[in-house]
Amino acid sequence: MSVHEAEMAFLQLFEQLEIQSKSSKRRFPLLKLPRVVLLECIENLDIFEIIFFSLLSKRVKSIAKSVCLNLLDIHMSSTEKGPQIWFKLPNTPGLDWTIDYSTEIEVAAYPFFQSFFDGPHANHFLFIYDNGIEDLKQMVDHICEVFRSPISGIYIFDESHIEWIERIIKFQPTDRVWINKDIIKSVETLDRVFKNLKGTKYFRLESISIDENFQYKEPIPFRSITIDNSHWVTLSSILNGTNSIIRLYESKFTSKDINTILKEWQTGSKLRNLEFLLIQTTTSLDAAEVFEELNWTDGDEIDGRPTTVSTLPDSKDNNFFALRYNRRSIEDSKRMTEHICEVLRSPIRDIQIAHQSIIEWIIKFQPTVRNVWIWNNAITSVGTLDRILKHLKVTDCVGFDSDSVAIKKKFQITEPLPSRSISIRNSYWLTVPAILNGNNSVIQLFDSKFTSKDVNTLLKEWLIGSKLRNLEYLSIHTTTLLDSDEVLKDLNWTDGDENDGRPNTVILFSLLSKRAKSIAKLVHWTPLDICLKTESPPEIQLKCSINPCREWYIEFNKEKESSEYPYFNSYMTGSREVNFLFLKDNGNAMEDLKQMTDHIGEVFRSPISGIDISEESLIEWIIKFQPTIRKVWIWNNVITSVGSYFKKSQSY
Repeated sequence: MSVHEAEMAFLQLFEQLEIQSKSSKRRFPLLKLPRVVLLECIENLDIFEIIFFSLLSKRVKSIAKSVCLNLLDIHMSSTEKGPQIWFKLPNTPGLDWTIDYSTEIEVAAYPFFQSFFDGPHANHFLFIYDNGIEDLKQMVDHICEVFRSPISGIYIFDESHIEWIERIIKFQPTDRVWINKDIIKSVETLDRVFKNLKGTKYFRLESISIDENFQYKEPIPFRSITIDNSHWVTLSSILNGTNSIIRLYESKFTSKDINTILKEWQTGSKLRNLEFLLIQTTTSLDAAEVFEELNWTDGDEIDGRPTTVSTLPDSKDNNFFALRYNRRSIEDSKRMTEHICEVLRSPIRDIQIAHQSIIEWIIKFQPTVRNVWIWNNAITSVGTLDRILKHLKVTDCVGFDSDSVAIKKKFQITEPLPSRSISIRNSYWLTVPAILNGNNSVIQLFDSKFTSKDVNTLLKEWLIGSKLRNLEYLSIHTTTLLDSDEVLKDLNWTDGDENDGRPNTVILFSLLSKRAKSIAKLVHWTPLDICLKTESPPEIQLKCSINPCREWYIEFNKEKESSEYPYFNSYMTGSREVNFLFLKDNGNAMEDLKQMTDHIGEVFRSPISGIDISEESLIEWIIKFQPTIRKVWIWNNVITSVGSYFKKSQSY
C-alpha cells in the first residue's frame, strides 16, 4: 500500500476526504500537538486507524511505535479470493479485524471498508487491491513492528513465504504453521522448514511434491503435527520424536509398525510426551497383529502410560473408520458396540432402530436408553411393540417414523407410552386413553385420527389437572376436520395462576375466527422471542424463555402444490426440538409475514426482538409497527437514499 493510498484510507475512516480541498490554514495540525497530547490521541485510535496513520511517513511510524499499544493476535491466511491478514485484541474477544487483498472490483474502488455484525460479534474488513505477495509481506512486517506483536499463525500458500517466515521466526516464534499442498517440492525445502521453524507448536503439512519413494527418518520437531498424505513419514521419525499430538493421514504404516508404536508408547521407553495419536492408513491392517503382546491394564499401574487423550483447544476432529458393508453388518455393528461399551465403560445414549433384530438385542444388552428412534417397518407385530413398551425403558425421547409400525390399520393401543417425550408420525394407532393415562411431558402426534371431541377431552383433563399432570407441551396434527366450537366446548379460560401451575393456557386456531383470537388473547402467555427472517423464503422464528430447547418456525414457501398447504414438520436433535409450519407463498409473502407477525405479537403480547431487512418497504413498516427493536440486520442495496430512517427508529 502506497503512502497516498494510506492517506486516502485514513481520511476515509474519519469521513474527512473533503479536507483535501481545504487550504492548509484550515487543516488541523495534528503533528504539532504537544507530544503527550499527540500520544494520547494515537492511543484512542482503533487498529485500522493506527495502521494507516503509521503508514503516512517514517516520522509518523516512529511516533506510533512509541505508543504503548496492546499486543495483537496476528494471523496470515489465504482464501479462494485472495490472501488475508486478520487480528484480534485479547481484551476484546468479540471483535475481529481483517485486511483482505482482492482483485474482484476495479482498482479505483480500493481501499474500502465493510463491517459485519452478528449479535455481540463484529468483524471489520479493509479491502486492498492485490498487487502481489510482496505487498502482503510488507504489511505484515509493518504491523508486527508497530504493534510489537509476533505472528500467531500463518497459512503458507506460496513457496516464497518459507524464506520470509524463516527470517521472521529467528526473532519471533510462530505458534501455528499450515503449509498448503504441493508447496514443498524438494527434500532441501522440507529440511529447511523442519530446521528453521523453531518454536512452532502446531504444524500442519498437506501433500508434498517429492518423489513417492522418498522417506523421512528424522524426528519432526513440533509439539503437534498433522500431515496429510503422510506416506513419506517413517517409523523411526515417529519413535524418535518428542511430539505430544500426532495425526497422520494416508500413511503406509503396516500392522507391525503400529504395534511397535503402541508398545513403545505403553512401556514409556519412547514417545514419553505423546498424549494423542491418530493414524489413518492406506494399507489393510490385521487387528490381531496390531494388538499383539500389548499388556492391557485397567488402571494406572504403569505410571499413567498412556491414560490421557487430548487435542488442541481450538481444534475439532470428526474421525471416521470405514468398514466394508456385508450381509453380517448388523451383527458386526452389535459386536463392535458391545466391545466399545465394555472397553470405555460407557452406555449407549441414542439408538436408531431400523431392523427388528436390533430390538431384541438392545432389550437384552441395555434395556435403558436415553433416546430411541424407530424407523420404517421395524415393528411388524403387536408382540414386538408390546415388548418395546414393557421391556425397553426410554428415559428422554422415543420417536416412531411414518411407517415404523407395520401392523394392520385397525390396530389400536390403549396403554401409555412410558417415555418423557414421544414423537409419533402416522399416529392413527394411538388412542385417547393411551394419552390420558400417561405421564409424558412432551407429546407430538402427526396424522392422528382424533376427533374434535377427543381433543376437547384432552384439553379439559390437562386444564383441570386430574390427569396429564406432567404435560408441558402438546402438538396434535389430525387427518380429520376439527370443529373449533366443539374443541373449545366447556373450557374454563382464566387470566391468572389460580390452577396451581396447571396449564390455564390453551391456544387453538386463533386464526380461525375473531372469537378464537379473543379467547386466545385472554390467556396469560409467557412472552415469546420473535425474530423475522425476510430473505427468501421468509419465516418467523419463535422461542420461549421457559422452553429454551424448543423452537417454532413459520415459513412461507412455494415448493409444493397449493393443495398440500399448510403442513407441519418437526424433528428432534437430542434434547432440542424444532417445529415447522409451512404456509403457501402466494406471491405476496412479505405482506402475509407482516400480518402474521402482527397477529402473533397481539395474541402473545410480545414484541419483535430481531429482524433482517431485505427490502425497503420493511423499513417503513417496522418504524410504524415497532420503532424500538433489539437487533436489526440490513441486507445489500436496501437503503437507496439518504433518509431519516435511523432518526425514527431505535435499536438496543
